[in-house]
Amino acid sequence: MIEEEYSMSNLHVIYNYLDHENQYNLRQKQVSGDIYKKHFQNNDPVVIFIGRLIKEKKLGLIIESQKKLTEQNVFFNTVFIGSGEMEQPLRDISCEYELVDRVWFYGSWYEEQQIEKLIYNATLTISPGNIGLTTIHSLVYGTPVITHSNIWKHGPEIEAITLGEAGDFFDEDNVNDIVIKISLWIKQSQNKRETIRMMCYKKVDLYYNSDFQIKLLKSILEWEFFG
Repeated sequence: MIEEEYSMSNLHVIYNYLDHENQYNLRQKQVSGDIYKKHFQNNDPVVIFIGRLIKEKKLGLIIESQKKLTEQNVFFNTVFIGSGEMEQPLRDISCEYELVDRVWFYGSWYEEQQIEKLIYNATLTISPGNIGLTTIHSLVYGTPVITHSNIWKHGPEIEAITLGEAGDFFDEDNVNDIVIKISLWIKQSQNKRETIRMMCYKKVDLYYNSDFQIKLLKSILEWEFFG
């Protein structure tokens, strides 16, 4: 907008958000559950993706990374929350890599109380393609996010990922780097899960909510009218 000759003094940044108040209240009541243990019949970490299962999201890279880490004796489960054109190809890949028992196609789901359980009890959210509000959805429930480092392809919500605290970035389309980052966060989470959870909450609770936007808009209007 500055390049379009808008005055910098008239520009103010506000933050996108979801239903933060409801989400905050849900997570206050949450304790770690066994939803994944019951399904997978193991206690291994869980990597999730939530959103449309479409080609642009490059979701095959998750299963490819899972195969590579399994070969290194680093085990985790993968959950896809959503549906779309890539569901069957992803099922085929998981079958080819003998990971059928390790990949859960949960399907589309819109009831927030259940989504909260799925995200809260996961170890990590991953988006090999571009990401937007999913970042906020994951962080508000205390689950770190990793995605690719080509920042300009993402939605502005990518700013909420604090490197090394609430998530990480890998080289775009580089499966070997994805493997490194997943392995790193799985190891960190084994001993620091609650610390990581608190760091994920921090930025969302400060900025990505209606209370902050109201305060910001009020301050702008007061300055405009009263100087």
